Amino acid sequence: MKHLKTIILSVSIAVAAFVSCEKDGEVGNLHGQWQLTQRALRGAPVEDCHTEGLFWNFQQHLVDIQSSKSLLNGVTNHTMGRFVFTGDSLRLTELYIHSFDRDSLLTDDALRTLVPAGIYGCRSSFAVETLTSKRMVLRNDSCQLVFRKFG
Repeated sequence: MKHLKTIILSVSIAVAAFVSCEKDGEVGNLHGQWQLTQRALRGAPVEDCHTEGLFWNFQQHLVDIQSSKSLLNGVTNHTMGRFVFTGDSLRLTELYIHSFDRDSLLTDDALRTLVPAGIYGCRSSFAVETLTSKRMVLRNDSCQLVFRKFG
């Protein structure tokens, strides 16, 4: 009986691991770390962003937007969020200031501290123009963002 419980527990763990891997597969090529390489904000010329150190990291339905060089949200260099990806669109539905001991929900629709990352307000929607295993292009009325897969 003890061996049967061990086998059942082992199978349950294996199934849970397989299912969690499948959830990453829901976002397909979006999964992983992306470096923002070009940005065009509201009719401004295209800017080269390679040296800014702006990264978007996607895993399951969470995104970590980080800056290696500056405070991104006015408080920290990490902004966490939830997203919905449908293949041709990406919606950032909730964004949080990420601190070590807590996360604080951003609620200000007039927020402008995330503009360097292409985000106006506390949520954003993008059309996915290009998404391959190496390149991603996002566009909305406010900007066009070009990323390269990092790592």
